[in-house]
Amino acid sequence: NNRLSDEFKSNYTEIPWMAIRGMRNKIVNNYGVAIIIFTVLTKIIFLPVSYKTQKSSARMQALNPKLEKLRKSYQNNPQKLQEEQMKLYQEEGVNPMASCLPAFIQMILVFGVLDVVYRPLTHILDFSKGTIDQAREIASAIMGGGGIKSTDLRRELMILEQFKKLPEKFSDISVEFTSKVTDFCDNFQIFGINLGATPELRPEEWNASTIGLFLIPFLAGLAQLIQTVYMQVHQKRKNPDMPNMGAMNIMLYLMPLISVWFAFKVPAG
Repeated sequence: NNRLSDEFKSNYTEIPWMAIRGMRNKIVNNYGVAIIIFTVLTKIIFLPVSYKTQKSSARMQALNPKLEKLRKSYQNNPQKLQEEQMKLYQEEGVNPMASCLPAFIQMILVFGVLDVVYRPLTHILDFSKGTIDQAREIASAIMGGGGIKSTDLRRELMILEQFKKLPEKFSDISVEFTSKVTDFCDNFQIFGINLGATPELRPEEWNASTIGLFLIPFLAGLAQLIQTVYMQVHQKRKNPDMPNMGAMNIMLYLMPLISVWFAFKVPAG
């Protein structure tokens, strides 16, 4: 199971890191811009699927009155209710599971990018495990105390933090390592924001970089809130008789808050 999990993980991270590294090498000279371009391109690619998903969702909401009648008619017969619901879906040409696949694929890409950001020495700079372990030992010696554990999710980002402080300590690894990591550190940022840093509610020092980091989670939440409000207004205009979705509405407006919370837990990239 562990082997299959590792193989799946390496496969789903391959698309984001190859695309981001390729754009960084051939199109732009900045990993932040490469991530943005990758995001825009994937959104464009998924646009037809997203359109069908939104259309299916709107049609599902339009069916709510009919579904409610079926629930009342067969409230004591769950099996018959399920049969009638499936029959109604077929008659109306609606697939209640249509939104699951696009959401699943996009989540795979999101976590693929997240793995790229967490492990740039592996995925972007393509260093071997031995070289990374050697760099981790040097970084641990600089830090003192418990150092950097091999199981730490942020281990490669922590190595980069120590490299930026004392790059000369890593000169024993190889000239290639020093050169590639120096170039990477210079380009793993956007608008002065370090993409490997995690936003904080109370940073040690307020400056342009920490303010930019601080704003990222709220911009993410705001973008999702605007999208949610637009979808609700648009669907209500197209279907004025659409019933209030109640608990579903609460969930839709809760998602932007979850985005804000999530963005405070992961690196800016």
